[in-house]
Amino acid sequence: MSTTKTTGRSRRRVGLPGPQGLWLGLVGTGLALLADAGAAHAVRTEFCRTEGYQKFKTCTLEGVSLSENGAVRSGPAVQSLGDIGARSVWRLVDAKGKLVAATGDQGKVFRADGDEMKPLATLYNYELFALAADGDGNVYAAGAPAGTIVRIRPDGSSEDIFTAPEGLIFDLLVDRDGTVYAAAGERGLLYRIPKGGEAKVASESGDLHLRTLAWSNDHKRIWAGTDGRGLLLSMDPTGGDRRIYYDASESEIVDLIPLADGSVLFAANPGPQSGSSDSPGAGAKNGDSSRAPQATIYRLATDGSVRPFWTTSEQTIHCLWREDDGSLLVGTSDAAALYRIDPEGHETVLWRADEDMILDIARVGGDLYAATGNPGVIYRIGPGVQKNATLVSDVLDARDQAMWGKMSWELEGAPKGLTFETRSGYTAVPDGSWSEWSAALTEASGSQVVSPPGRYLQWRARFNADGGGTVLRAVRVAHIEANRPPEIRSVSLSPDEPTYRSDRTSGVTQTLPSGVQVDYAVTPPRGNTLPPGGVPAWVRELRSIVWDADDPDDDDLSYTVEIRQLGDSGFRVLERDRREPAYTLETGELPDGTYELRITASDAPSNAPGAEHRVSRTTPPFRVDNLPPTVEGLKTRRTEGRSLEVAGTAVDGDTPLREIRVSVDGRAFQSVPAEDGLLDSQRESFRVSLPLERDTDGNWVVVEVRDAAGNQGSYRAWLEP
Repeated sequence: MSTTKTTGRSRRRVGLPGPQGLWLGLVGTGLALLADAGAAHAVRTEFCRTEGYQKFKTCTLEGVSLSENGAVRSGPAVQSLGDIGARSVWRLVDAKGKLVAATGDQGKVFRADGDEMKPLATLYNYELFALAADGDGNVYAAGAPAGTIVRIRPDGSSEDIFTAPEGLIFDLLVDRDGTVYAAAGERGLLYRIPKGGEAKVASESGDLHLRTLAWSNDHKRIWAGTDGRGLLLSMDPTGGDRRIYYDASESEIVDLIPLADGSVLFAANPGPQSGSSDSPGAGAKNGDSSRAPQATIYRLATDGSVRPFWTTSEQTIHCLWREDDGSLLVGTSDAAALYRIDPEGHETVLWRADEDMILDIARVGGDLYAATGNPGVIYRIGPGVQKNATLVSDVLDARDQAMWGKMSWELEGAPKGLTFETRSGYTAVPDGSWSEWSAALTEASGSQVVSPPGRYLQWRARFNADGGGTVLRAVRVAHIEANRPPEIRSVSLSPDEPTYRSDRTSGVTQTLPSGVQVDYAVTPPRGNTLPPGGVPAWVRELRSIVWDADDPDDDDLSYTVEIRQLGDSGFRVLERDRREPAYTLETGELPDGTYELRITASDAPSNAPGAEHRVSRTTPPFRVDNLPPTVEGLKTRRTEGRSLEVAGTAVDGDTPLREIRVSVDGRAFQSVPAEDGLLDSQRESFRVSLPLERDTDGNWVVVEVRDAAGNQGSYRAWLEP
């Protein structure tokens, strides 16, 4: 339902028909009052559209790449180098044209042999976080918990060259003369191990962990990143001097790349979060609340300024690699995505691994390799494109059972290079209750979806072997929902014993139990005001009912109002096709008794015959009492002391009595109590002694009695002789 709603200070009144010049208004807070007859929506064809970078990024990319401009195409060919049985592959290096990998779990080092990785050495360290190679084909590995740096010769023999007392090495650098530099954890020290000499502390980072190392362009200093405070600094490896260039909002500088112009790219990660990866050395940043840290690549310019270069929604950045064309490759976890960032900062999701994280990237002999964790696998990325890539959509939700129409897609390139399949079901996560994948849909301009009706749908795009030049831009699926029934959230009815407020000139006001205010605007006869008490008797015979109804499809609603006296077999219609969610019942035309009203909401105005829904809600029972109370045995007599005694019994057949008043000789009325002190039943005796001013006063009295329904009766009595 399209509605006009009232709120707080902006109050809207809705005119409803009323008797005897009555104008009835409703004032509420957040109450739907009027339907817009020109806004019928009904059940209509809708479309689930997937288009643009952020929408496609929610899909499952299996061998496809996704550019920032929203282009989806076959990604690079990817080949696994076999199962090496490791949980993590931490580092990759080029050792004289051979790919070498350092792993976790068992501290094994592997070397490529053709398209296979074969064991080269097994070390005492459980996790090998650090790996480096020298010009002679030797590799150096270290990690934790032993903190031992091992030189591994090309023939697989090895020797220990240094054991760090901290028991934790994160990175290694090898100088041209064979000197090894080690980044240690726990105390953030840089160790220098000369070839054949004694190891010494070369510099101190001033942070908890020294995380990553890289040579400066002139090879005279070492760039370093830390974990704990997230510092970017440079160190003199011989003199021990250090210079801090940046204190990041993030807690860890995980990788860095010095550029030819003297600037530096470096990747920073926030501290550990719930569900974070097993990346080593995670630490929390303390005392920095300037912004919410997230994984970011920064650029340190030659003038010393630092600006964000690229920020990702991924949980963690693990590694960086600079290509010859100036683009940057970034390995992440969360989606285990390999990104390519061009020099202007535009990103492409180049590949997504099946594993949890991409831990390192390296080029060896012109080939690009990526290492993963959970589990540990080594992949060759390219050359060429993936021959049978797929793109699987997120689960599309039609909100209710839907019939599927045609599916269409927008392409660049040969249409024959792409086909689609669909499946449907009633669970938010596809399971065994879903339909099987359909036969291939091939007509890009519109192919009928043959999956059965359901609430959820998923599609799968297949880039065929001959579709390397095909680019997908958008996918659209038509569906029509089943009509959903309206809802009557609440019903509010005037109480059996209503209270009113009056300004005595233009109208009276009543507040319903729901808080909705009902204004009865009355036009009195010319020159007159409202009667004493401000409430005409016929106003007390009105019962106002207001309801709050809505439709989940935004359909227009109509209402039927019915009434039933308790004990009757069925309801009688008072009004059909009402559009306003309010009604005024004139109880003066009804026999006394107990009644209930039924409100039925229908979305028929917005739906074809047979497709509409109806829902009903019934009010609590309410009393109708139109007969005034009576007075039985009314007697008056003078008593000693110049007083007048008035006695009798007030009786009402339906509702409790609320007031007894007495007037003597036409003077002002005054309330008198019941004999038992309480006016709380339908039969009340009263006896009161009223003082008289003169002996001749008290010749006649008038007794007025009023019941809870507002009915009033007047009775006269003459002085007894």
